[in-house]
Amino acid sequence: MPHRPQDWINLILLSFMWGTSFLFTKIALASFSPTVVVSTRLLLGAVVLVAIVVRRGLQIPQGRRIWLHLLVLSLLGNTLPFLLIAWGQRAIDSGLAAMLLAAMPLTTLILAHFFVEGESMSPRKTTGFLVGLSGIAVLVGPSALAELGGDSTQIASQVAIFVAALCYSCNAIIARNLPAGEPVVHTASTITLAAITVLPLNLIDSSVSLPLTFVNATSLLWLGAISTAAATILYFRIIASAGPTFLSLINYLIPPIALIAGGLVLGEQPNSTAILALAITLVGIAISQSSPHRR
Repeated sequence: MPHRPQDWINLILLSFMWGTSFLFTKIALASFSPTVVVSTRLLLGAVVLVAIVVRRGLQIPQGRRIWLHLLVLSLLGNTLPFLLIAWGQRAIDSGLAAMLLAAMPLTTLILAHFFVEGESMSPRKTTGFLVGLSGIAVLVGPSALAELGGDSTQIASQVAIFVAALCYSCNAIIARNLPAGEPVVHTASTITLAAITVLPLNLIDSSVSLPLTFVNATSLLWLGAISTAAATILYFRIIASAGPTFLSLINYLIPPIALIAGGLVLGEQPNSTAILALAITLVGIAISQSSPHRR
């Protein structure tokens, strides 16, 4: 069925929030270990979200079942993928990481076919996702594709990113079945749980490479307040309104945004290949979301 304009607006906003997280994670990793980056990101996000919940006087979830559900979402949607992506980005570039994360729509499509009513696979959806995936491959380019494999560290990093994509797919399906409630309350709960679960890891790895700069500190603030707190609120809204398969389209929008952010901040200039890749990606989205009864 066609989606509301607000669903598309939320998807674009979430794409920007998450698309820029690759850039800010890369910057933060220059001074902090992956564990410190993730734990600080989650802690800052939790502080912002809990403050919103308290200010609005909202009631926290009640019952063991809902908290168990939220704990699973915090692990699959925040703790594990954040750690895996931050760790993987130390050895591979952002373009290759984005391509590997683009596996999420395909895995989400398969999972939704079995576990979400009304989200069955069809030739139209499959064709759209494959076209979109080819756009990601064009965006990354042959040089990045040639990096697949490599030494043991690179292979492990690539596997980590792909496992993160699987975590996001499972999380999208589980979030669809989350009991009704205020999105900001669910968001504050999951981010707080994720922050608590990752904090003990800092006892093992809390290394910091000085000097700490304004740019590095600002990167952590962006990751916590925007890419985590605000983004997760939008995430739950999109899941509840449009479903996990629609949300999975975000992985086709994130790489172009990451490319533009890298160009503006790091001086990387998008070329004609990037523009072509974006066009292919948008065609894939149009195919997967078009009605079979409309031209």
